[in-house]
Amino acid sequence: MNFLTKNRSSIAQSVFFVAHLFLVTSLCASEKNNTFFTAPLTTRFQRGNVKFVKDAHGKEFVVKYPCSTKHAIQDALGAQIGESVGININSVKIFPYDPSSTNQNSHEVTTLHTVVPGKENTENTYIYGGLRDQDNLKSLTYHKDLCKIAALDIYLDNWDRHNGNLFFDEKKNKYHAIDMDRTLESHRFYGIRPNLLSNQALDFIKNLDKNTLSQAEENALKKVNKTLHKLTSSYPPKTLQNKRTQLAKEVHHEYSKLEQQKFNELTEYNFQKIKNLQNILSHLHEPIYSPTSVHYILKHIAKPSKTAQNSFWETMHS
Repeated sequence: MNFLTKNRSSIAQSVFFVAHLFLVTSLCASEKNNTFFTAPLTTRFQRGNVKFVKDAHGKEFVVKYPCSTKHAIQDALGAQIGESVGININSVKIFPYDPSSTNQNSHEVTTLHTVVPGKENTENTYIYGGLRDQDNLKSLTYHKDLCKIAALDIYLDNWDRHNGNLFFDEKKNKYHAIDMDRTLESHRFYGIRPNLLSNQALDFIKNLDKNTLSQAEENALKKVNKTLHKLTSSYPPKTLQNKRTQLAKEVHHEYSKLEQQKFNELTEYNFQKIKNLQNILSHLHEPIYSPTSVHYILKHIAKPSKTAQNSFWETMHS
């Protein structure tokens, strides 16, 4: 090997080493920045199927032992979707084992949740059912966060938003949602008219007398519609279906063909109902006759005088 060839080889090895070092450093930095928790997790106390823990840096979490793998997937699905569109909700990761246990071979599917600030809701607010009646609508006027959370529940058919799953942070004046393990449950999709929150909201809005709405109620409905638009644009049925499948893979769970078919039908049906709801909400505040509408022009166009009409016919017959 001559000097030139040897020198080139040394340069190539040096470049490769530097590139490799840079890649390893970048991956380590990325992993560090994206770490959900820092092991080990220490148990503070346990209550039923929920364990309260803290990591090596003192950050608090909740470990949940769901009644089924499907509930764990639904919980992670709902929370991650809500978080991605800017709704105040706890972060949730799904594991095929118990991250707080030294026995990593337990094969017990769990979910790890960040702890939201504040206390369980005790205010005079009630958004159970999303937007199904006047009480819900009145509650939505109290805070913009409630409008966003109700929209999320309607979009994902999460029917379990009792006040224990709603926290209020008095210091920062914010509402936070938790517990999404009832997200898009296929058993609610049955019969001629499925008992979904989207259908209930449609029934309520269709029969709503817009002339009786207060300004606060109109504003609340606008906020609900705005969040629904975020959700429909970010998570159409196919995206929802793929995200659920991906979460299932993380815990080595595979849905049967029938289960997947039912879920696909549910998400497509629910999406269409949400679009119908959006359409009504988008036109709820428009006047019956706008200055540009055909109806307005026909109703308000000036009629010719009797003299002008007579003159017209005299001209025609002359």
